Amino acid sequence: MFWRVANFVAERGYRARGITSEDKIREAARKFFDIMRSLRFLPNSPTLMNAGVEGGQLAACLVLPIEDDMHSIFQTLHDMAIAAKQGAGCGYNFSKLRPRGARVKSTNGVASGPVSFMGMFNLATEVVQQGGMRRGANMGILNVDHPDVMEFITCKDEGGKLSNFNLSVGVTDEFMRAVLEGRDWTLSHPYSESKTVKARDLFDAICKHAHRTGDPGLIFLDTINRKNPIPEAGVIEATNPCVTADTLVMTRQGPKTVAELIGVPFDAVVNGKVYTSGPEGFFKSGESQPVFKVVTLEGYELNATGNHKVAVDVDGSIDFIEVEKLQKGMKVRLNDLRDYFDVKGPLDFSRGYILGSLVSRGSITKESGIIYLNVGKEGELENGLPKDKGARDFMKFLTTCVRGLPRREKNLGWSLDIGKSKREFKLKCASIKHLAKTVGMEYKNRGITEQLERLSSRAVAGFIAGYVDAGGIFGLNDYGEPVILALMPTYNEAARFQRMLLRLGVRSIIESSLWNCNFSPSTGYSLNLCWTKRDFVVYIPSESVGTYMKNIGTKNSVAADKIKSVLDCEIGPDDMTAEVQAVVPIGEQDVYDVRIAGVNMFDANGILVHNCGETPLLPYELCNLGSLNLHKIYLDGKDKESKESFYIDCIETAVDFLDCVVDANSFPLPQNEEAVRNTRKIGLGVMGWADLLLELRINYASEEAERLAKRVMKFITHHAKLMSCRLAGMYGFPKYSPLYPVGGFEQARQRNATVTTIAPTGTISNIAMCSSGIEPLFALKYKRKTSWGGEYEYRHWVLDRGDEDAGYIVTSHDIPPEWHLRIQAAFQEYTDNAVSKTVNLPSTADVDTVKDTFITAWRLGCKGVTIYRDGSKYDQVLVKETPLKQEKVKRTTKIVDGKTIKLPTSYENLYVHLNFVDGKPLETFITMGKSGSESKAFVEAIGRLISLALKYGAPIDKVIEQLVNICGQQAIWCDDGVILSVPDAIGKGLKMIMESTGYKLDSIKEVDMCPSCGGVLVRAEGCKVCQSCGFATCG
Repeated sequence: MFWRVANFVAERGYRARGITSEDKIREAARKFFDIMRSLRFLPNSPTLMNAGVEGGQLAACLVLPIEDDMHSIFQTLHDMAIAAKQGAGCGYNFSKLRPRGARVKSTNGVASGPVSFMGMFNLATEVVQQGGMRRGANMGILNVDHPDVMEFITCKDEGGKLSNFNLSVGVTDEFMRAVLEGRDWTLSHPYSESKTVKARDLFDAICKHAHRTGDPGLIFLDTINRKNPIPEAGVIEATNPCVTADTLVMTRQGPKTVAELIGVPFDAVVNGKVYTSGPEGFFKSGESQPVFKVVTLEGYELNATGNHKVAVDVDGSIDFIEVEKLQKGMKVRLNDLRDYFDVKGPLDFSRGYILGSLVSRGSITKESGIIYLNVGKEGELENGLPKDKGARDFMKFLTTCVRGLPRREKNLGWSLDIGKSKREFKLKCASIKHLAKTVGMEYKNRGITEQLERLSSRAVAGFIAGYVDAGGIFGLNDYGEPVILALMPTYNEAARFQRMLLRLGVRSIIESSLWNCNFSPSTGYSLNLCWTKRDFVVYIPSESVGTYMKNIGTKNSVAADKIKSVLDCEIGPDDMTAEVQAVVPIGEQDVYDVRIAGVNMFDANGILVHNCGETPLLPYELCNLGSLNLHKIYLDGKDKESKESFYIDCIETAVDFLDCVVDANSFPLPQNEEAVRNTRKIGLGVMGWADLLLELRINYASEEAERLAKRVMKFITHHAKLMSCRLAGMYGFPKYSPLYPVGGFEQARQRNATVTTIAPTGTISNIAMCSSGIEPLFALKYKRKTSWGGEYEYRHWVLDRGDEDAGYIVTSHDIPPEWHLRIQAAFQEYTDNAVSKTVNLPSTADVDTVKDTFITAWRLGCKGVTIYRDGSKYDQVLVKETPLKQEKVKRTTKIVDGKTIKLPTSYENLYVHLNFVDGKPLETFITMGKSGSESKAFVEAIGRLISLALKYGAPIDKVIEQLVNICGQQAIWCDDGVILSVPDAIGKGLKMIMESTGYKLDSIKEVDMCPSCGGVLVRAEGCKVCQSCGFATCG
């Protein structure tokens, strides 16, 4: 077996690197064979079982995405079936699926929820025959803010339900803080109403059911993303739905560009409520991606990738549609901020009013700022002031505001200029210029700046009020309903003014001309009689005027009365939508995405869009795993002259092997190949940790063990990354590749985006005869149930020392939960990906112990945590024997070897592999045909039954005797005689392997069978003849 694997991986991997030298390939294969045969390193079991087999899939597991539509759900189910029949386990995050009871617009029905679809995936896993020698499993995640999270938590209470799933709740730092502080927690989904629960009640339910059934565990989403070595690849697909860097996002601190929020956590404001982003803020999710501009009739615009989902209004409910699928006339949802005024800042309403008046009807000279009020040539005056009460109101309020400025003139007042064509009042003050300078305005430049758009809520309200009061129009539309118009010199300023209005809940429309507005000029009232010279108009329709007057208002009593007199007429409600006019491609740009817990939406230039970075796992990526046997490496190296060089050589050989597996793999899906090629992730882990501690007489639950764990993993990761950098220098690196310091100030690219993962090692640690992963010993003696229904006893070699009562010998249930986690955290500190570890608890552990374990895991920086309380499942793999009878056993090192033979059959070629332990045949693997085929299933079943018989002591002579000479439908000739059937080929294959070892099989008698009809051939006249059909070997 080991040579088959080594030769196949070296051949495929080295040729993919462009190496064609047979000597170099053979040398690499020999190194791979030696490290596996010595049991110092083993790859994951799919690689061991499937390497060199046609269509063999070498990865242990993969992640599949699930979107919230029926096509995506069943496409993922199809992809799962393809992957599962080749032996891969699958992981899913079901959080995008709408909750139970949510509306389904296409059928006018209601959704059944993610847990119901998990049942479908569970059943499919039962039905699909998994390939190779390994049965895959499923990992299901639901985020803690999903409305169906309680159903997810309790779904395993019913025995046998979702038996093919391991479950974890994806939790955020914010949730854990809410638990500790006793705060409320919001459950929400874009397709359902939000609801509030007590965070502690939800956490208590998680702990209670984990205590009862072992599920769910916890996945710490923010920790995973903080430690992502390639954040530029995003937290989900490489072609992730996303927006451009110049997009404005509404936050608690006001509008900010995506560029300002990259790598910075923030509080997003969505429909008047505050939601916290992931700790990574926005992250790059694609380089040079095709981008589209969404243009609305009202003037709101958005730049995003074609697959980014936008919130669309459907009969008053929200649906999400991808940008490239938007159609003209669809209505996108705007961010509804009618009741949100919480953005703080240094400027208030009065200073905003001054700036608005200045931009609308003013100028900036070298010495001062000037605000004008043009009353026209015929404007009537009364006591030196305009006779119009609205004009006097404006002048009075503005004067009061300016008097509040620092360093103003003592004799502040309005002056009147009377010219040939106009009468104009001017308020001139140097302090106005100083104020304007603080928001980016300067001499002869007084437009709506970026700084103005970012003012506090009250300052923005003041700015808009001042701008409209000084130069806007209050009037009526053709139906006699109130409208307000603000005139703008440029489109960019109009767009900024529109976004400022939306910050205060006021929807508006940008028109290129006053005459395009639904407005009757004869009804217009304005303090600026020259307003027709402006090029663009921001038009506030009647349904938004009420919100304008409530949130912004006017200091012009005449305008206020004009509006109020008609505001009570029947005006339709403001639905806060904008009508799609066009979707046009605008080239390629780098794009970004974000995670917004609790609502999964954010405001992009005022338009609500879906956030897509919900799951920290990259869809379609595969786990290319292998583990170093720490105990065996220590034993083999302790007498070496240079131990460190020996250890490094083991690490480098393992990294070389796993990198070759990336190219040797037969990918279940085309998407798998693309995802893997983009990162070339590998996961070098460890096993035999508990054995190493026992060898060194170190207690697992000790600071000495914790320090050693950090030293060991730091050493492995460092030299694995150095090896990856050397491989990158020789053979290149993928699309996403981190830098690593290789000496001094020099950095180099890694060939593999990640190099270390500590995975479960149940199968390979059994083959290597060492303790599993970084787990402590379950017991010094226990029974293990096998996949074929049997069980065998295990007894640890440490009992032979005679000091089983020594303090350093501890088993899983002897170790306090905190020490399980401290060792996990110690390894996690220097591990790229996750660390697989189960906190095994005794049956007497209570729910509070589970709570403390989960909270401690989060505080220690673990990426996830799983607990298992002894006896909480009826069908338990490891069963502790009590009382333990201490018997002296001799410590031995067993030698594992194997041989493979290929035989033809009337179907396809048959591969028979037989493993020997200390020269005794103990286990066989048999394969034929493509993964998932009936023929492969049958021969695998025969192989399992033969292995079971051998392990229970059946003589291999008797096994072979039962198989040879079984006749099938069609026999075929081969170099070694006739093959009568597939069972006959299996028996003869086993016989040939045994005879190659010198084993005598005297009890087995060969019978010549007719290849035509299966009858017995008898010798007659020097020839073998079939008496049934007349076939003769001599023609």
